Amino acid sequence: MVQRTPGGFYDLPASTTAAGTRKQVSGTAYGCRFLVVTAKPGNTGLVYVGGSAVSSTVWTVRLAPAEATSLPVDRVDKVWYDVSVNSEGIQAGYFA
Repeated sequence: MVQRTPGGFYDLPASTTAAGTRKQVSGTAYGCRFLVVTAKPGNTGLVYVGGSAVSSTVWTVRLAPAEATSLPVDRVDKVWYDVSVNSEGIQAGYFA
């Protein structure tokens, strides 16, 4: 696990994927207290957020364009997402 300065908020690179292809929010195991995931405002479809089995039928949170959620997790690599429209995606950040 990669630890950053406690109390800091860190942005992750914007990310996109193909519909039906789940992707980790980050491939790096950054330690965190919580993770914020935002559906890109320009999206036209939905973003599904959850664990490694996330899909359009199995998800923890479903986001419309520009919606956000905060997830209490200890590592950012535990969270995955999928999209309903090709080349759409998310922006994320985490609190260490």
